[in-house]
Amino acid sequence: MWAVAFSPDGRQIATGGRDTAVRVWNLADGLPTVLGTHDDQVRVLAFSPDGSTIVSSGRDSVIRLWWPGAGTSEILGSTTPGKWIEAMAVTPDGADVITGSYDGAVRAWPLDGSPRRRLGQHEGQVWAAAVSPDGTFAVTGGGDGRVCLWPLAASAGPERILGRHGEPVRSVSVSPDGTHVVSSAADGIVHIWDLDGAPESSGQRQSLTAVAVDPAGAVYSGALDGHLRDQAGEIRRLGTGVRALAHDGDRLLALGDDGMIVADGVAYAEHPGARALAVNTAAEVLVAAGGTRGVTIWPLAGGPARHVACSTQLQAVAVNDAGVIVSGASSGSVAIISQDGQARLVLPADRTPPIWSVAITTGYAASGDHHGTIRLWRLSSDATGTDIIGSVLAELAGPIGGLAFTEDGTALLSAGEDGLRAWAIPDGRLLRHVRTEPLHALAVHAGTAATLSDQLGLTRWRLDLNRPPLPVPSDSP
Repeated sequence: MWAVAFSPDGRQIATGGRDTAVRVWNLADGLPTVLGTHDDQVRVLAFSPDGSTIVSSGRDSVIRLWWPGAGTSEILGSTTPGKWIEAMAVTPDGADVITGSYDGAVRAWPLDGSPRRRLGQHEGQVWAAAVSPDGTFAVTGGGDGRVCLWPLAASAGPERILGRHGEPVRSVSVSPDGTHVVSSAADGIVHIWDLDGAPESSGQRQSLTAVAVDPAGAVYSGALDGHLRDQAGEIRRLGTGVRALAHDGDRLLALGDDGMIVADGVAYAEHPGARALAVNTAAEVLVAAGGTRGVTIWPLAGGPARHVACSTQLQAVAVNDAGVIVSGASSGSVAIISQDGQARLVLPADRTPPIWSVAITTGYAASGDHHGTIRLWRLSSDATGTDIIGSVLAELAGPIGGLAFTEDGTALLSAGEDGLRAWAIPDGRLLRHVRTEPLHALAVHAGTAATLSDQLGLTRWRLDLNRPPLPVPSDSP
């Protein structure tokens, strides 16, 4: 048996399978009625909302409509031979059948016989489909691991990728209030997607190493193979792997494995051994960190660079509007560098696990380490006073791959093994657990958070920290 569907009133079941027959079972007496057959095995079935019509499709690539009450049927349409339908859902008004097929196509078939229309395309076969209760959008899941939303009404907004699983998506469902989508994949992992704050994925998942957001909220990614991409796809390629990205308001700045910093494809500066890059347009500085030079500061308006001696193992750097810099090293040290270039070690080396991420705003800095500890540092007005105090804001599981303050400085976002979290500043309250998938990089700008994940690839989040936390997805089958 390949296909089964309940009638809306729960009194009947429709089934289909290898013997090509479509049957309806009356649950009151348990007796089946054979409605008819396909020319090959039946793959999917669905009832219309009023229960009067059954829609079926099989490996014969034909979609059939059955009316059990009248004992009649007709062919609604067909797909290319061999590209049969694997997923099906009927809209709440009974006007359309939404299908996903073996060739990755998502289509809407009007039940009145009007021409079908193509909604979009997966990169692999489509295994699951559902329609929102209000009929404004459809959701599909495919062999490419993507969960996609397709608008069915003019008011539903643009199509988008809600996110990715690491394995083919086998089922999708929309919550009764239409605000969440649940998906499950072949690996047994279940994800809950929030449609109001849902992610939008770029489609690239492999070897992503760096992410940046521009003032308009556009997201860019860099990869080990040297490719730079925006949300529309590939934009250019570096001659070496991308170590870090930043945006100065006009240009995308990329740091390569060879220490070269490239601005929109043109060589801008060099910092041998650099592992981190940061820019602040208010302070008008570009900062690189790592290698024997420690920290290098370039004025965006032009002029000579300044070098600040720091650890040779720097892995993270950030700069605030006043030009105050925070750096973190794989040796475990955290340093604050004031506007005049004076470095102050606030967390000595070997006191903590490696520092993988830092962030800074007016009055506060933050650091995240390999073991999941996030520290919040209160800064004096000039970052040289005695009140640079580091308190443990949170202790989480696994490395903290990214930290960033919101633009108003009232919240800190952290990206790590347990996902994306937002913390109130300065009291450290958890404002929202935005997502639970493991993340290894973070950038924030213009009300947008961009993250990197092995599961989701490059993902863009619309920030709304006033909403309540999301349900936490289960990772059990």
